[in-house]
Amino acid sequence: MPGITNSCAFGFPGIGRRRMLVALTMSDSNKAQTSKKARACPALDRTITPAECGSQRGSTIACPADCPFNPLGTTSYDLYQKLDGTWVGKAMQRVVAALGDETFRARLKEETLPIRNKALELDFAAHNVLYQALFLDRDTDGRTLVEVWESEGFPGLNNDERVMTQHRRRTLPGVLEVQRVPGNDRSECIDLLNPEAGVFLVYDRGVAESSARYTVVLSWLTRYPHYTRTSGIALQLPPALWETWHNRLAARHQEARKEDPDLDFRTFLAHHMVQAGEEAVRLQNEMNEPLQGGRLLIHRSEFTLESPLDEIRATLTAAGDFQEEQDEDEENEAETGAEDAPAKMLRLAWKPAASGDAEPPSGAATADKPMVRLTDGMMVADAMKPETRDALKARLIEVLAGKTAHREDSAIDLMEFLRAMREEQLLVDDAQQQVYGGPANAGAALPTTGQPAEAEAPEADDVAARLREHYEQLLDRQLESLDGKTPREAAADSSMRTRLLAWGKQHVHTVDMRARAEELPLNIDWVLDELGLAELK
Repeated sequence: MPGITNSCAFGFPGIGRRRMLVALTMSDSNKAQTSKKARACPALDRTITPAECGSQRGSTIACPADCPFNPLGTTSYDLYQKLDGTWVGKAMQRVVAALGDETFRARLKEETLPIRNKALELDFAAHNVLYQALFLDRDTDGRTLVEVWESEGFPGLNNDERVMTQHRRRTLPGVLEVQRVPGNDRSECIDLLNPEAGVFLVYDRGVAESSARYTVVLSWLTRYPHYTRTSGIALQLPPALWETWHNRLAARHQEARKEDPDLDFRTFLAHHMVQAGEEAVRLQNEMNEPLQGGRLLIHRSEFTLESPLDEIRATLTAAGDFQEEQDEDEENEAETGAEDAPAKMLRLAWKPAASGDAEPPSGAATADKPMVRLTDGMMVADAMKPETRDALKARLIEVLAGKTAHREDSAIDLMEFLRAMREEQLLVDDAQQQVYGGPANAGAALPTTGQPAEAEAPEADDVAARLREHYEQLLDRQLESLDGKTPREAAADSSMRTRLLAWGKQHVHTVDMRARAEELPLNIDWVLDELGLAELK
């Protein structure tokens, strides 16, 4: 599914989990900051007690951004994370108490956007329900739940949590376009729903770590005095699809205004975040032109397991045309009797009866070797050709009747797929090393995508040279996304300016993301100069 990082989805994997984990701990430096000693208050220009600071900061004291005791400042990231964790917990308790457990669970189900990671799926749904129920829904007296809570004096909240509530009550969806990533915890962005407002700071480690120039992100946005934060899961849209996505959602918004003329677009999105995500998925699947010029796609079908994994495994291997594969690490573990090692993802190659007896090569899915991968609760079928994927999907549905439920089909960039597999294996190796002592080289960098294990990564100059050669050819290639014009022809046609800008943003974003992921000095600013797109640099 597009959205949670380029190919495997769209958005940023791990943001919700990262917040939850960090919220449980504080760094040693922040523990020192919470000392009981008197502290200098830069806002009041005098010394105050910790109790005075804690009971007034942000409410009666206008704390500056660089105050180390200000949890909503730009030097107290972990303090914010801790406050965010306690606030979300208390706010969720209030919502569940107001809705009732049964209604809350039903609302969660309505707000679920299928994502391979169940923790992220729940995080997305929970934040949708939280903000809708707390800040948007009104009771018979016309009051929101947060207004009722406020009228009671916000019982259960301390000063910091009350201040956070006042800022979060203005939380609504927005669409960020990253302009620059100056640090590992901050990005400079515009909101594409209001670009005239200009560039602002997004103080969010998850966004910064997962972004490059022109990354486009749909998320709940909260404006604090010194920065903006995202909440829940941030869904990433390919830059080239942003305008089409917006137009489709705007058309739905206009339909909704027939019943509610005062409904603004952000509030409409707040009530339709699932539909907004589904529309992005559809757009990704409809995008036929390989934006990278020569992009190689893997065609995928995803299934949810409705029977135990071992039963699925046995049924497939008994079918005769699925052959289980073992990687080298699994073979070594079997030989050494490492029974307590973490479970590996199961891989089965599919060889339909009509494909002949030739043994297909090992490795990722190829046109000759479609692959099925199994893990807890999920089955993924990959093939290089859409017709092969469809045949494999039909065979899986036939063999596993009643044991799985088809979720969706998608097309995934091969380079991103292999990079994700590499990163996934690093996580597994790192976990194995920490828990079991693991292999001595666990966590070490793997070879560059597509190379044999013993080969060295290519020199950065070679990669940059190949990238330049690719774009020198692409500039003179007729592209469907530019109405059959070459990029150079589009640059000479003023009517194509908007389309060319979108094309340029997509390519800058793609190259910058690769440069960041592989730590290579890559950029295509020279392409922007040749096409007269200097404003994108």
